[in-house]
Amino acid sequence: MAGLVLAQDQTQRLDFPAGGVLHVKKLAGELTIEGWDQPGLEITAAKSAAVNAERKGEEVLITPASSGHSMMDLEYRIRVPYSARLVVEHGKGEVHVVNVTGDSRVTVSSGGITMDLPEGAYAIDAKSSFGGVVSEFDGTGKRARWLTGHRFSAEPAGSIHKLYLRAGYGDILLMKVPKGLGPGLERQAEERR
Repeated sequence: MAGLVLAQDQTQRLDFPAGGVLHVKKLAGELTIEGWDQPGLEITAAKSAAVNAERKGEEVLITPASSGHSMMDLEYRIRVPYSARLVVEHGKGEVHVVNVTGDSRVTVSSGGITMDLPEGAYAIDAKSSFGGVVSEFDGTGKRARWLTGHRFSAEPAGSIHKLYLRAGYGDILLMKVPKGLGPGLERQAEERR
C-alpha cells in the first residue's frame, strides 16, 4: 500500500491487521478517526489529497505523499475497528477521535483534540501547553504555573486502556458517550460539536 491519491469525497478501503495500530504522521488539517464494526480501514478525503499508506507488521502508517505546500484546508476521515490502537502525530489542525477504545497516543502541535469515548475506565494523561483540558471522566486537573496550560490525569481502578494526549496550542476535550449506541454514535458525536 503506497501513494493513495484521493480525489474530493473519494473513499479508499484497506486491510487492517487484527489488534493493529493506526499510525498517522505529519498530516495537517482536520482529522477525524472513527471506530466501526468492520475489520478493515477506510480513508475518505473531503478535498483532494495524496497520502501514503504502508503496512509494517501490525501497524498501518499514513503520511502525506508530498510536502512543501499548505494542507490546512484538508479534511480526512479514517475508520478503524473499535479496538484499534492509535498513534497520531498531527501538525496544525483539529483531531477528533470517536468511539475508538484502544490505547491512544495523540499529539497536536497547534489545534485541539476531541475524544468521544464509550463509558469505561481509562488511564488518562492529558496536557495542553496553551489551552485547557475538559473531561467528563473523573480525575485530577491542574492549571500550569502561568495559567497558560492545563493538565488532567486519571488512573481509575481496573483501567485497561491508556490515553496519552498532548496539544501545543489548543484545548483537549474528553467526552463520555453511553455504551451500546452502535452505528449512530458517530452522528451523535458530530451533532454535539
